[in-house]
Amino acid sequence: MSAENSKDALMDISNSYYVHHSDQPGHLLVPNKLNDSNYRTWSKSMTHAIFLIKKAIVTITQGTMSVLSYYIKIKSLWDELDAYRSFSPCNQIKAHNFL
Repeated sequence: MSAENSKDALMDISNSYYVHHSDQPGHLLVPNKLNDSNYRTWSKSMTHAIFLIKKAIVTITQGTMSVLSYYIKIKSLWDELDAYRSFSPCNQIKAHNFL
């Protein structure tokens, strides 16, 4: 890959290696750490957010939208829902045995 193509790829915001000018190692993504005292509130918020996305997926209709607009809208809802999927926890014993 040429240097010019590499530079263009890094400027593309859809590229997984894209770094925004405001990104930095000390950047806080979450203001409050999750702990025992705020877990219940967080859990309710996440459950409600997932419910709203699923409801939007079920109730969406094309109406007067073009096929492309409808596809983009429903695809973005599915992508958003996919972002809420939980990851399986790391099992240190399995990880150790894997190595």
